[in-house]
Amino acid sequence: MGLLRELHPEAKQYRLALKREDEQRLGQIRQVSVEANPSTDGLFHLPRAEALASLGQKRLAAAEMRAAYQEAKGSKALPKKVGTISYAVGNYYVPMAVALNDPGLLDQPEETWHWIYPEAYQAIVDRHARRHHIDPRLMYSMMRQESAFKEDAVSPVGARGLIQIMPFTGKRLATAMGWQGFNPSDLFEPEINIALSALYMRMNADLFANRLPMMIAAYNAGEAAVERWAPSRVDLEDWEFIEEIPYKETNTYTKRVMRNYWMYQYLYPDSDFDKANEPKKQKT
Repeated sequence: MGLLRELHPEAKQYRLALKREDEQRLGQIRQVSVEANPSTDGLFHLPRAEALASLGQKRLAAAEMRAAYQEAKGSKALPKKVGTISYAVGNYYVPMAVALNDPGLLDQPEETWHWIYPEAYQAIVDRHARRHHIDPRLMYSMMRQESAFKEDAVSPVGARGLIQIMPFTGKRLATAMGWQGFNPSDLFEPEINIALSALYMRMNADLFANRLPMMIAAYNAGEAAVERWAPSRVDLEDWEFIEEIPYKETNTYTKRVMRNYWMYQYLYPDSDFDKANEPKKQKT
């Protein structure tokens, strides 16, 4: 947790206070039951998730919320209730799963589409995207594809966190940021993961002249791979370049991130990033 303390010095005091006072309350989570909270409609895991979220234990709350969703699947109304509460406490995977698995919700107001394409971890994303001049909607698009908004996601090859980063890449990026004491487990912390991902995207943007498909492909396949492909494809239109990506996984990944990005642009059109990057009108 060394990097988290550098980003937020008060985190150490918070954790000490949590250890002194909240660990006892965490033990009491086991006692939370349907009988103690009849408003949960027979769901065992939902009140536990809410209690954990109130203590700031987001990762534990996320696991309980996912269990609550599985518990509610047999009901017509309960999944939406679980999704609503989950979204309110900052857990974005469950609302997305609820909406995608209930076609009827897609005919409801635009709010439901925001469950599928949420501005997840908005304050953190905005801060680091602004610092590195990256469109926050691109960060959300990649997060959706990389982890489906699960902080504890681990890929088959070992990439970690919300916007998947390999431990060796994380160490390289942390060094570039001037951070000391990097630990691979730091990649599960949203603040650290998003900060390093934003830096990585900025590096790729500089390397590939802000060509979005190349930036995205490099995040998946590595800069070296795209540097091998790019020279013979530099004159292609973006959509042509994507079709020419020789790695099947990276080809599919880039298409999906681009699809996500177009949806985010549609759902969130009034972007500060767009305003900041509007061409300046010539004075006459």
